[in-house]
Amino acid sequence: MADSMNSGSPDRDITSQAPRRCWHSGTATPEPTVLDELEAADPNPRCAYDQEAGRQIGPWVNMMTQLRGRLRGLQPQATMRLAPNLEKRLHQLLLAVARSCETSMDRLAVLKSTGTFHFRRGESAEIRKSKLQSIVADPADEAEEATRQVRLLMEIWSPRNDSLLDSIINRPVEAGRTLSKRLDSEHEARLSIFTRSANKMDHGVQHPLIESRSVAYERGGAIHLLDGLQEYLNDWQAGEEEKAKKGFTLFETLILHELVELILEDTSPELDHLSSHVIASTLEHCIHGDAVARAVADYCDRWAEDLRPAAVSDEVEMDETQLQERLDAEIQVRELDDDAEDGAEDIPSWTDYLITHEELRPEAYEMRTYAEQREILREMFGEDVSIE
Repeated sequence: MADSMNSGSPDRDITSQAPRRCWHSGTATPEPTVLDELEAADPNPRCAYDQEAGRQIGPWVNMMTQLRGRLRGLQPQATMRLAPNLEKRLHQLLLAVARSCETSMDRLAVLKSTGTFHFRRGESAEIRKSKLQSIVADPADEAEEATRQVRLLMEIWSPRNDSLLDSIINRPVEAGRTLSKRLDSEHEARLSIFTRSANKMDHGVQHPLIESRSVAYERGGAIHLLDGLQEYLNDWQAGEEEKAKKGFTLFETLILHELVELILEDTSPELDHLSSHVIASTLEHCIHGDAVARAVADYCDRWAEDLRPAAVSDEVEMDETQLQERLDAEIQVRELDDDAEDGAEDIPSWTDYLITHEELRPEAYEMRTYAEQREILREMFGEDVSIE
């Protein structure tokens, strides 16, 4: 795949200092220095797609054109099978909030930044607190409890009017058109997609990416993806029940996640990264649930397996000094063992203390009366001892 792509884009500044918005399936993203290492190790990423002023280039032009068409004609019943109605889309929002936030206070902060709370007049502070605790609790697995939690959310919270999250939850067809418009080659803002190789990084620096399941990020109007991700997700989907689903592929859904974050960076710069990630994850979950996250987890597990032999070989390759020290230590231990064996003949054995019948005193074999036995015992112990 990499060989068929252009190396970078000559007139595109890909060293933007804008903050990165990283796709991740855990509650933590890698440190910025890790992505700095990725970009430094692969300073000339492959350009998979680039659009500007009516121009489109790159090997992914056809894929992106088809994606734009499906977004323009998005049908929630067909492409959002896990969230065909309002309640189910709100449930996916709660799942996205729970999976992205470590604490209940983080969850509450995200809901506050992306929507508005409204309570009934006259409700006590205790009742309001109880409701808030219920909606930021871990989403329920049982359908009845999940429905109760979602309906409580609908009662006290709503997304900000005319926001992208509002469209995703209440008017998904409109959300599809918004995303489609951003993919239009005539759009005034440029859009680029690059692929980068993490294999050029030191092995130790790759592990934070693996642990956080970070395989993509958006920065300054450009989406960056790891090499091989498209092929892996497509193969993974073909081998799972997901292949039976029509609509967006897992890889396209990952791109849509990054596209949402890109749009939010342009239109809602006041939103923090975590809130933007939750909004993008809500759309992702409405389309494929946690399938993208599961596929990426397998991708990262395979990645970790590929690194393991290299890590072992690095461990085995010790310098001559270390090897000589180990050999000297083993020789010294063997010499100590030999010395112990040589001196073993001088140490008495427990068998040397055994007494044979011939060595016993003759009187030991004589038959004695009861009175004689008591007399012997009295001599031995100095007191009258009963032998009964």
